[in-house]
Amino acid sequence: MYPELYDVVDKNWKDFYASYIATYIERDINSLIMTDSLTFTKFLTVLAARSGQVLNYSNISNEVDISVPIIKNGS
Repeated sequence: MYPELYDVVDKNWKDFYASYIATYIERDINSLIMTDSLTFTKFLTVLAARSGQVLNYSNISNEVDISVPIIKNGS
């Protein structure tokens, strides 16, 4: 899935994914969904914690503290 992560022996996976998320935020998310990268990181964390569960926009909205329409647009 991510050849660089496995091809480079000393590559730290935490640094790799942090960099990947930072690039994603800078390139796409700030212009499409939110302007605050901390909010987006919280959004990702909340979604990851709920993977495999029924999607509840209101619950996610309350926890991330952004509106339901923005949650619907971003998920």
